[in-house]
Amino acid sequence: MNQHKFYAIRTTRGRLAEDPIYLDTETTGLTEQDQIIEIALIDSDGTTLLNTLVKPTILISAAATRVHNLENEDLLDAPRFDEILDELNRLTKNRLVLAYFTAFDLRLLAQSAAAWDVNLPYIHAKCMMITYSEFHGEWSDYRNKFTWQSQIAAARQLGLKVPHNLHRASADAELCRAIAIAVAETKLPGEHK
Repeated sequence: MNQHKFYAIRTTRGRLAEDPIYLDTETTGLTEQDQIIEIALIDSDGTTLLNTLVKPTILISAAATRVHNLENEDLLDAPRFDEILDELNRLTKNRLVLAYFTAFDLRLLAQSAAAWDVNLPYIHAKCMMITYSEFHGEWSDYRNKFTWQSQIAAARQLGLKVPHNLHRASADAELCRAIAIAVAETKLPGEHK
């Protein structure tokens, strides 16, 4: 076993020992003006802590709708981001948050907060995609780092069941949890099988 895979397993085990929660968001798009339209937080035992649509201040792009199948009409009765902020803060305060692509989720949360003119609380988050990329071990000489694996690729590589409702926040947060558990349960050299 190479040192990067060993490190990824040990890192993930340490994170799971912190009783993390798992975050995922769906968004209006990918740009610096886009916002979240769905957010889910799953506890370490698989319990859903938060799973809600979120009303943005802008429209969902057609490209985003093709990914998650959410349309503007779906959000008419959804709470605004500023209305879920206290609950988000309460659930994430003093907890480690794992997300599959943390930089994206945190950026879109910050953009949503800015759109509603509220302050996003600090979220202590770590990225499973980067850790999984080290675990998987596909090196890119061009990028001089491990090649990122999509969440669906990671699930398939680990032999996990891919949910039928992939690209919905709750399903993606639960899949992140399953990936983290599978990595952590990988046996290290000398451990009994």
